[in-house]
Amino acid sequence: MTKNGNTANLLTVPTEEPLGTKSLKGSSVTINVPPVSSPNTRRRISAISAQDISMALKTVALQQQQLQQTTKNGKTVKLNKKNKKSRKRSKFSSGAIFLCLLVAIAAVGLSAYLYGEVRRIDQKLMLMTGDLDRKADVIVQSLLKDCSYATPWDRIHGITRVYPVAYPYGIEVYCDEKTDGGGWTVFQRRLHGKENFQRKWNAYVKGFGKLEEEFWMGLERIHQISSDLGFEYELRIDMKDFDNNTAYAQYSKFRVGPASSGYELFVNGYSGTAGDSLQVHNRMKFTTTDQDNDLDREKNCALYHHGPWWHRSCHSSNLNGRYKHGVHKTYADGVNWRHWKGDYYSLKFVEMKMRRKI
Repeated sequence: MTKNGNTANLLTVPTEEPLGTKSLKGSSVTINVPPVSSPNTRRRISAISAQDISMALKTVALQQQQLQQTTKNGKTVKLNKKNKKSRKRSKFSSGAIFLCLLVAIAAVGLSAYLYGEVRRIDQKLMLMTGDLDRKADVIVQSLLKDCSYATPWDRIHGITRVYPVAYPYGIEVYCDEKTDGGGWTVFQRRLHGKENFQRKWNAYVKGFGKLEEEFWMGLERIHQISSDLGFEYELRIDMKDFDNNTAYAQYSKFRVGPASSGYELFVNGYSGTAGDSLQVHNRMKFTTTDQDNDLDREKNCALYHHGPWWHRSCHSSNLNGRYKHGVHKTYADGVNWRHWKGDYYSLKFVEMKMRRKI
């Protein structure tokens, strides 16, 4: 209805279905058509209607395109925002994982490096310690050639290890650190008679018995210690009878020669309380039952007197003789020291020892 009371004609034009948009299907455009009053008017209306229809269709199409694009862009924007956030999160997560891997690899590498350095340092310290130990061993070996080489406060009374030149790995000896200032290397002891001293040459060369009881060190070892170049040795012999009376004989010079000399005895410079019963044996070779080196042409003194010794023709001392209990009837075949108890008394205790002279 118009203002003039005329009824307006309404023309409804169906729209074309836009591509890809289902929400606009069946849409239409309504155009107001003025009432027809004359043929001219009808012609004008026809003309206007055609133009309006064309414009309306274009307008609708443009609106539909804009709406479609807006909707599409809206979704795209939203999707793009979500995708960007997801990509940011993915990038952040990937970066964090990569960084953690780098840190882990670096930690492993650092640990391996530090472990290697510690091992190298440890090996160097072990080598240094080993060198110091070896140097210390060399010093010890060069000093502790017998019991007299150690300082008085380092000396041990009893069994200890010494390093004569011929024994780089050392030998065990018995040290007397109680008698006359100590430093004595004991090489013979008679104590209770349980050890057999009537032995042959090889046994006397090598030695036998127990260091803490009765024993003979061995001629070769006695030679090696007493013949240390540049030093002189002294000899002391401590004795006791069965009444526990004691005496001693000391000699300021003592040495035993090498095997090629028959382990010749060198002794001189007596002092003491037992009397000198050894000086007469000076420069004598050692004699055993199977190695007769004495000067007696009729008999083997070691066999006849039951005692290997540095016999001349035969002896005035026989400290390796048979162990008897004091007075005996047989002639000079016991543990005898003529100038103290005579040839018919066997001593209870005897200890022979040597010491480097200072």
